[in-house]
Amino acid sequence: MKWWVNLAGGVFSLGICRAGYVAYVYRPTPDYSKEGFGYEPTKRRQINLHQEPVELLVARNITMSLGKLVSEFLMRRLNSLQVVEDSRHEAWLARIRSRPAGIPLITVANHESCCDDPGLMGALTPWDVAIDPIRMRWGLCTQEICFPKGKHLIHTFIGCGQALPIRRGGGVDQPLLFDVARELAAGRWVHVFPEARVVQSCTIGLDPLTRRTADELREMGRLKWGVGKLIAHSPVTPIIIPLYHKGMAGVMPQKNRWVCKDEQTYDYDNRLLSVFPRGGGYVVVRFGEEIKVDDLISEHESLYGPLPKVTTEGLQDGIINCRWESTQQEKLLYSAITRRIEHALLKLEEDSKEALECPCTRFVHKRT
Repeated sequence: MKWWVNLAGGVFSLGICRAGYVAYVYRPTPDYSKEGFGYEPTKRRQINLHQEPVELLVARNITMSLGKLVSEFLMRRLNSLQVVEDSRHEAWLARIRSRPAGIPLITVANHESCCDDPGLMGALTPWDVAIDPIRMRWGLCTQEICFPKGKHLIHTFIGCGQALPIRRGGGVDQPLLFDVARELAAGRWVHVFPEARVVQSCTIGLDPLTRRTADELREMGRLKWGVGKLIAHSPVTPIIIPLYHKGMAGVMPQKNRWVCKDEQTYDYDNRLLSVFPRGGGYVVVRFGEEIKVDDLISEHESLYGPLPKVTTEGLQDGIINCRWESTQQEKLLYSAITRRIEHALLKLEEDSKEALECPCTRFVHKRT
């Protein structure tokens, strides 16, 4: 009887090793070409996303199960998590659990801490979805933080948690955004923080690090347009659901203070107080109504013709085979889509502040 146990253990170990190897081969790859390093497109582009290797799905299942356990402990044991359980929350649950085949989902949220994803998103997502690689969300993470240069094992682990790299300041035409667009084309769930950085001012998209002037804010808005491009070039217009949360700044607070470099120069220090999350926090999450943008896309296509659409087909050598560089007219469309998302998030922010005094304001210091 003992040899059966040993055989089963050996087969299981070989299976885990095989899953890890396949995950390594198809790991996401960051783009450090601007820093003088070579860029090799991820081999994941070479496979049809509807025909992923079973070993890759197993590796992601194991990683996401561990992530779910850690998220639950962080948000529901060390801290207190309250979700406004109304019809909009029920609609979100229904969308992540079951959607018509090929219909993608985008959730958008404010970005209040480094633990928003996977910490908060992992705790919000029910177990049956969180451990399912097909239904669980794909997220974006700044490559300088999550995908350091040359650390392939870290790239593999983060990729198994269904996060993809993005280059901060790379613009809407960067190839890394194309990899995210392919997940949408496959009908997957993608979660985006359109602020594109942590903002702990309790005001969406505005803090002392905001670089856009007042005129630019009026013209371009507070959010980045990448989410607009993802939506515009999806073969099927995604379902868009906004959510707003408060309190994560208390779980992973930053210094958020002005530092005097010399008599005339000040720098804003937004480094973390600690790399370890805090306990005893109180986090509230509120979901919004679905955002419709079909009219914006239809109007654009009636004027300028059909938009290029991303497909799930495998690409030879990982080379993008469709036009990915945006025209000026397309950028105006991205802006219009993103503005609609911004208005929805601002409405949720207003509703949340009326319901509960914002708990993160004590972590933000204004220059005096």
